[in-house]
Amino acid sequence: MVYDYRHFHYMTRPEQLAAHTMQGELRPTKRALFLVFAISFLLFGFRNVYGFGSHTVMHILAQEGEAMYQVARLTSLIGSLMYSGLYVAFIIFGISFIFAAFTEIPYRAFLPLQLIVASLYIADKALLTLFFAMRDEVASLSIFSFGPLAHRWIDNEFLVYFFNQWSIFTIIIVMLQYRFIKTIEPNGKRAFVIVIGLHLFMTLIIAGLSITPFDDLYRSLMGGGVR
Repeated sequence: MVYDYRHFHYMTRPEQLAAHTMQGELRPTKRALFLVFAISFLLFGFRNVYGFGSHTVMHILAQEGEAMYQVARLTSLIGSLMYSGLYVAFIIFGISFIFAAFTEIPYRAFLPLQLIVASLYIADKALLTLFFAMRDEVASLSIFSFGPLAHRWIDNEFLVYFFNQWSIFTIIIVMLQYRFIKTIEPNGKRAFVIVIGLHLFMTLIIAGLSITPFDDLYRSLMGGGVR
């Protein structure tokens, strides 16, 4: 049986999405896939131009002269767009592969679910970008996460960034993935362990990268030439 893929409809009905995915075929998903990638490219491009994640390095490069700065800006923008594509591709295809490896559910069955998940991650970043753009500032902690609260009560940078990865959107995504897997595999405890385990693993990696001193690494690679 063939079902029409309705992005926002399935977003609130993961059990129905799981049933339709296993019972038949969803169409069309290519248009939704194209829109998610296109919006991601636009968002990450805007974030790069605005200075999200690059303002400190750009400040260093500005001291190397106008030509070096412009080349660096263009390179940074291209890199940001490439990262955007890899980011969305990993969420949709990479996570689908990981889930399929730990469950009896086919890889292709996870693709519509992860398409919804990718759109939620993008919505999270878009709202955060809009908030900081309106305030004309850039911050490393998300107002939608437990990061600011952890920053207030915990004196550990790694833990702060760890909790920063757990936001309202993350909780919604965990619930969607859990309900989807549990519909097909009734063992709720196993489904919960798989979903939470994956998110914990990814959170630990991202928190570790967040405290990596990339500015210092850049200075060391430049041989201390920047003053």
